[in-house]
Amino acid sequence: MTTIDNTRHGLEDEAVNSRRAGWVLAGCAAGAAAMTVAEYAGGGFWTGLFQHGFLAATIGGLADWYAVTAIFHQPLGIGWRTDILRKNRPRIMGGLMEFVTGDLLNPDNIVRDMRTQDYAGMLTRYLMERGGRERLWELLDTLISEAVRTFDVAPAANALANTAREAIGAADTAPLLRRAIGVLQDAGLRAQVLKALAPLLRPVLLGDEVQALLQGHIKAMRESYEGGSVGRAAMFEALDLSDDKILLLADERLAAWLNELERGEGEAWDGLNLWLSEKLTALAENPALHAGLEEWKTRRLAAFDLEGLIRERLDAARQSNLSDWRAAAREIFDNLIDEFGRRADWQAEANVWFQNFLEAQLRAHYRVIPGTVEAYLSHLSDDELVELAETRVADDLQIIRINGSVVGALVGMILYLLVGGVERMWG
Repeated sequence: MTTIDNTRHGLEDEAVNSRRAGWVLAGCAAGAAAMTVAEYAGGGFWTGLFQHGFLAATIGGLADWYAVTAIFHQPLGIGWRTDILRKNRPRIMGGLMEFVTGDLLNPDNIVRDMRTQDYAGMLTRYLMERGGRERLWELLDTLISEAVRTFDVAPAANALANTAREAIGAADTAPLLRRAIGVLQDAGLRAQVLKALAPLLRPVLLGDEVQALLQGHIKAMRESYEGGSVGRAAMFEALDLSDDKILLLADERLAAWLNELERGEGEAWDGLNLWLSEKLTALAENPALHAGLEEWKTRRLAAFDLEGLIRERLDAARQSNLSDWRAAAREIFDNLIDEFGRRADWQAEANVWFQNFLEAQLRAHYRVIPGTVEAYLSHLSDDELVELAETRVADDLQIIRINGSVVGALVGMILYLLVGGVERMWG
């Protein structure tokens, strides 16, 4: 309901009570006149009693009418000690503001009352019983959807890419290389790697291409050894060491070596294991390898579009994962609300927080309230101030007029009885 509606209804109520008070006063005056006529016509005890009652009621009603009207207007045009609100506005306003700021809206009084309130309990009832959970989730869901919809991935991708480049660029590859080689130095892992080599190497080493290559090397070495010497050639003939025979012997030795690798034992296995361990140890401290790895890292980092990749992933995640994010957020939200409803310690902490927060805000801004009241009242004209006061208190003041008539009637009749009693006693 607006202020205008309140004012209209206040004036309507005042008019109703004013008419009632007027009718009561008129009735008392008419009763007094009628009883006076009856008294002169020879009325008895009851006539005198009601005459004094109605007369006193009329006087009391008139006195209260004059007093009530004098607060807001000049009754019968009398200006002395009347129209109190207009004539004493500065003093009344000063007293009113002193009452508002010093008592009614004193921050200590407000804080004292505030400290007695259970804000956490109010919040719990609102969330659990009055639909607050759904209203709060609707707001949070709207914020999440809007944040995702308006999120600009370009600045985020640029910041993440720059951070990643700085971190990767500053990272020392030497410890990483040593750690990787250290993993390979593990005896169990190295044994698995070596055993896995045999099935891979067998078809390669015994294949036609490698066999042809070996046969060519055997022929070249034999010819180099003979060097045109008939004796050496004859020795090869005597031992039946043809190129094919030497290749067959090499293949047999190669097959035995591969078998040892598959079994994980034997001279070939021990030799290769020792060789690999020494090579890995040397690689871990090889300056050229470290420098090459650093150069490769720098070159790849400069050529790789890290920002584009991050932007693409962020944009794809934003478009496709909104429903998942909302579902996850709803689950977290519901769990927190349920936990808050169960945890008395959370509610106690929340209550203290609310009280401290409200007290801090009140003490920081409480002068806004009396200042607003003072500014509002100061902008009212005298007529508007009188009208505002009448709409708030004149209704009760009209009741005072009625009460004045009733009390006056009772006093008048009591006095009549007292005077009559005294006269009878003293003859």
